[in-house]
Amino acid sequence: MDSSTYNWVSFFENLINDPQEAHKEIARLEKSNPEIAEIAGNLDDFLHKHYIRRQLFEETISKANNVVLQFALQNYAQILPITNEDDLLDSFLTSLNMLGEELNYSTITSHYLLDIFNSYPDLIIITDELGIIQNANKKVLILLGQSKKEIIKTNLIDLFVEQLTFDDIEQMSQTNKTIHFRLTNKSSIGMSVRTSPLIRKNNHKAGVVFVFNETHQENMINNQKNSSDINTVEK
Repeated sequence: MDSSTYNWVSFFENLINDPQEAHKEIARLEKSNPEIAEIAGNLDDFLHKHYIRRQLFEETISKANNVVLQFALQNYAQILPITNEDDLLDSFLTSLNMLGEELNYSTITSHYLLDIFNSYPDLIIITDELGIIQNANKKVLILLGQSKKEIIKTNLIDLFVEQLTFDDIEQMSQTNKTIHFRLTNKSSIGMSVRTSPLIRKNNHKAGVVFVFNETHQENMINNQKNSSDINTVEK
């Protein structure tokens, strides 16, 4: 019997459905027909590696899907182990791990900058080029008694007592004029204004950053009021 007359169909069926029987067949062939045994052994190795590779691929993709889901939940600490079995898979896993590291670094940096933004002693408001508020720091929210959700998308000009256009407010940084925020108790507070263009990539102007600070005169009035309140309490 040579390889052309051997019943390969039966051998393949055993490899797929009953590997133990196929291995016994290979052992028998090694004694009776080493040539066929070598071919059968190579087929067994090929199918085994193919199965392992397919299983590895399916497991890796499943883990990668879970990691991407964690990324969507802003959890970037997941690290996928490299297989050292498949160059293509390992390249994919390395890229995914690097993406997680970059997202984690960006998130930490973003939180750090947000802490600085909210800790800044002056009032900071960021608008688009039409004057619609895109962001405001904590000092603004406390002064106006509003939540960030309430102030976002508000027109900047609606925050002030003066009837001014957006361009008027933007130009006030050059005139040192005072502008008055309208407060919830129907009073107002005067502020000086500094502005800076918000520049994105490619030097594209995406909006304007406004920094408001209590004027010296306003500080004096507040200090006098506080002193008066203290004296009243002491009496």
